[in-house]
Amino acid sequence: MKLAFLGFFILISIALNAQVDSMPPPTPMADTPLIIKDTIPTVNSDTPVIIKDTIPTITSDTPVIIKDTIPTNFSDTLVIIKDTIAIIPPIISDTPGYKADTSSLLEGLDLDEGPDFEISTFKGTRVINSQSTEMLGRANMDYRICHRFGTLDQGAYNLYGLDQAYQRMSFTFGLSDLLNLEVGRSSVNKMYDATIKWKLMRQAKGDKKRPLSIVYVANMAVQTLKNTNTLYDPYFFSHRLYYTHQLLVARKFNEKLSIQLMPTLVHRNFIDSTKYKNNVWSMGIAGRYKVSRKIAITGEYFYVLPSQISPYLYYNSLSCGIDIETGGHVFQLHFTNSTGMNEKGFIAETTNSWAKNQVHFGFNISRVFYIGRNR
Repeated sequence: MKLAFLGFFILISIALNAQVDSMPPPTPMADTPLIIKDTIPTVNSDTPVIIKDTIPTITSDTPVIIKDTIPTNFSDTLVIIKDTIAIIPPIISDTPGYKADTSSLLEGLDLDEGPDFEISTFKGTRVINSQSTEMLGRANMDYRICHRFGTLDQGAYNLYGLDQAYQRMSFTFGLSDLLNLEVGRSSVNKMYDATIKWKLMRQAKGDKKRPLSIVYVANMAVQTLKNTNTLYDPYFFSHRLYYTHQLLVARKFNEKLSIQLMPTLVHRNFIDSTKYKNNVWSMGIAGRYKVSRKIAITGEYFYVLPSQISPYLYYNSLSCGIDIETGGHVFQLHFTNSTGMNEKGFIAETTNSWAKNQVHFGFNISRVFYIGRNR
């Protein structure tokens, strides 16, 4: 009997030891931080849990970390996790000087970034008197004042022309990036004019299909000066109208040099002699050479074809100047033999000669404003 009782006790002891060995290890102490890698366990304690590298990183130097991804209704556990899961690392992080390496993500992708267009062939929408291939962007407005003094040959009594002044004020509106509208008024012959500029081609770097910038310009002007010549009676409103058509062809050769050609037709509805023509054809050339970051030398010349205007009354227009960028403004200082400041005036009716010192000193100043909705 004693032997049977002893055997039964030994069997019970062996069964209890086997059950203890099969039990899982005890839960870590509550004051021990639990650091878990590659898995997200169920959180069921009040221990702060810091989870790191739970998702494999996209690039070796860009750790992917998790923030606020465990619902708070599981327990009262405070979960401290940084940032959010990102499939693609950020281009620029919040850390100054840090830039993520995303080159491996772009490899093998066929991305068409489009043509790399040239900018700032000229600094403003006009070279000096003439239009340039530069355009205003959509919803922008350029306010421009052109000021011209008298000629230098007036001597010291008139302070070499500074006692006289002529001016033109204009507003140019960017209807789109390729279409501009300009309206202006000049004190010379009290001229009002309107101009449309349409960009047909934009020069692109390294693109043989876009080697030039080409702009079409159409201008209409009306002269409102009172007619005091009784020989021109009746003097109809149509006699006061003038039209100009231009094709501007420009190329920016490098960061310093830009050249522009300007074949031009000026039509005058009324002329005072049958010996000359209503249509005046000319070829203009303009250039810009940048000498520093904010200063450039500019020039332009218009050659009028023979037998169109009187060679004894009119001369070809020649102008030269300096462009200065002054904190949002473009300031142009120039010398020119042209008094008129619209196409009809300086191309077909320049009455002064450089050879006779009949040269005006003047300046242009422009400012561009954004007039669209708040961005």
